[in-house]
Amino acid sequence: MLITSLALKVYHDENGSYPSSLGALVPKYLIKIPSDPFAASGSIKYLKSGSGYALYSVGPDGTDDHGKPISKTAGGTLPVVLPDSKGDIVAGINP
Repeated sequence: MLITSLALKVYHDENGSYPSSLGALVPKYLIKIPSDPFAASGSIKYLKSGSGYALYSVGPDGTDDHGKPISKTAGGTLPVVLPDSKGDIVAGINP
């Protein structure tokens, strides 16, 4: 997701806005849209919202929660991803 986040940043810098879909990044910014390692099939998810976006994986539970991040913490203040986590792994929120 880091590489896709960087591709989105470059796209935004060059075009003044984020694309309507990740497909707009291929092939200039990405070779292909990355697959989601937690999904049975399919790619990482992207939702454009106003002037921003959400980029996410369905996470360990394999369920698309439409960008609702995992919120469970492990003794700290940052949300962490554990094998039994519920929710999505969202770029910029879940490490």
